[in-house]
Amino acid sequence: MTPVVHSDILSRNINVESRVNVSNSFLTPIVMGILIFLITALVGVWAAPDRSAALNRFALFIVGVALIGGITWGAKRNVETTLGVLGLVCSFLAVGLTVHYLLTVNWAENEITRFPFLQQIGLWLNSYNQELSELQNLHKNITGGLLVILFPFSLGGTIWAWSRNYKFVAIFSLGMLLVILLGLIMSISRGAWLGFGFGTIYGAYFYWRFGKGSRSRLKWVGDFIILTSILLLCYGFLLIVTEPQYKEYLNRIMGDSVFSRADLWLDSLPLIQDYWYSGSGLGSTTMVYSSYVFLLHVPYLAHAHNLFLQIALEQGIPGLITFVFLIIFTIWGLSYAARNGNSLIRLFCALTTASIAGLVIHGMVEAGIYAHQLVPVMFLPFGFAIALISIIGDTHVSATSSVSNPSLVHRIAIIGGLAPSLIIVLLFLWPGSSATLQANLGAVAQTRAELAIYHWPEWPIQDELRRNQAIDLTPAINHYKTALSINPDNLTALRRLGQIEISLGNYDAAQHYLEAAYRVAPDQRATRQMLGEIYAINGNVPEAIDLWQPLDLRQGQLDARQWWYYHIGSDDMADLIKQTETQLTQTNQ
Repeated sequence: MTPVVHSDILSRNINVESRVNVSNSFLTPIVMGILIFLITALVGVWAAPDRSAALNRFALFIVGVALIGGITWGAKRNVETTLGVLGLVCSFLAVGLTVHYLLTVNWAENEITRFPFLQQIGLWLNSYNQELSELQNLHKNITGGLLVILFPFSLGGTIWAWSRNYKFVAIFSLGMLLVILLGLIMSISRGAWLGFGFGTIYGAYFYWRFGKGSRSRLKWVGDFIILTSILLLCYGFLLIVTEPQYKEYLNRIMGDSVFSRADLWLDSLPLIQDYWYSGSGLGSTTMVYSSYVFLLHVPYLAHAHNLFLQIALEQGIPGLITFVFLIIFTIWGLSYAARNGNSLIRLFCALTTASIAGLVIHGMVEAGIYAHQLVPVMFLPFGFAIALISIIGDTHVSATSSVSNPSLVHRIAIIGGLAPSLIIVLLFLWPGSSATLQANLGAVAQTRAELAIYHWPEWPIQDELRRNQAIDLTPAINHYKTALSINPDNLTALRRLGQIEISLGNYDAAQHYLEAAYRVAPDQRATRQMLGEIYAINGNVPEAIDLWQPLDLRQGQLDARQWWYYHIGSDDMADLIKQTETQLTQTNQ
């Protein structure tokens, strides 16, 4: 009898060890993705003009990664209790955010009047909390996005409490869920509503899809529908930034009035191109937008209103590539955990998928969470995912099924772990990459030189900084000229050199650079505005109007340019800009 028992124990140990090895394979691309993401963030610290602000942002990322590590460590001890208790903690956090938002938001603001019924509820709350309503509040889109991430885990905590017969805790948690839903509704964040809707659908499908039983044709049909919906979302984004009619459709859905998300996304693309490899730096987006896209002397927009574009702006294309791979392989790992875990593990896998889906869909139209101090919450779904995947080797949470082809899993995991690095290396080897790199280095040198010193009103406008030679732009100019020697059509170098020459008063040189940039990419906002300025001060009013007419100049760009020319004593040029602006206004009426 003894050898038989020994054989049975050995067999089970081998099975568990096999599960652990496979589990580690699923974790490999996720852990590698997080590490590479942090490396791109470090590059963003190097590129940032405000090193202190960038380090603070990086520290928040480290907190997020530490949160992942803490969740994983706790799950190794008792996964169900850890995730259940964390779900309840998420409930308290979400309720706190909801209460803070409801009591501090000013419900009389115009942007909330699109929903009169909800506004009346808010005004009633304000009437009882006048002092609180004057405090700083979270933006509605940030509040809504955070609740979308937290709600699935709050639901998981409630279900866990009920399954453990903690009836009072479960009922109390159910009440908190209702408060969170109220906060989500009252946030009036359409992006959050979309994220919650898609997250619910994807999470519910995930739970059903990986339920026990043989695969059916219906599941394959479901897979096709889900994959198609994801591809359609990506295709829709491309249509929105390229086709005017789709831009207007998005504006109606999102209620955009002061600015158009679609136009902002389109205007962000040249900026991403400028900082292709490094990003503009962590925490630098606001003044980078103002200085090099909208050509304003004061802050205007804090982020790109798209999570993926925002990551590309601050961490470069390498950061964006890594984040996309991280999402893909996290979902892949969750599918493994759902197949091999017990019913509660499968539930938490589905809820984690719902949270990630909510983050992604909300991130298609918002990036406020990434730009906020609560960015560690964005790492929470990945912490739950790693915890769920890593404990599948434990017998008390595993079902009897296993991976049919472990060697294939190992190969995919290795490819997934190396893919971001290989693609990033390929970006540096791609034809024309040397010019792009030189332009990127020039843009970083210019940004660090200018925005590290420029502060309004100490400096009235960025041109003053360049003209008085308070900064040394020689390194940036040399990089730009090197880029043009490699590729004469490099847009970053042409546009940035044109901008510098305008500030220095070298208008013929500026016209040369900007006309070359306009020939290559006639739709870029900054190029059109600066070239129109050159035409206007040269008296070529009709061409200036043609360039300015498609642009939204309601933020006072032309007033700032008039002021600048009066400031340097070029009154005739200021008058020409004023004359052109008057004719432009008459043309648009």
